[in-house]
Amino acid sequence: MISTSFMKLILKNPRKFPLEALTPSKSWVAVFPAIAGVAVIIGLAIWKRTLIKQWCIRLRNQNTG
Repeated sequence: MISTSFMKLILKNPRKFPLEALTPSKSWVAVFPAIAGVAVIIGLAIWKRTLIKQWCIRLRNQNTG
């Protein structure tokens, strides 16, 4: 959110501040899905931790003999 004092400064000096300064950052378009994906992965890992643990133990036992 842009403060009112910054908005007044932009309106008084339009050459110093382009209109792109008023739009939200485009990097959030890339960052938000990544954060959502990580949250889903962490949520599934916590929710299914016993199954994941059993799977890891089974893989370890198969590899050792």
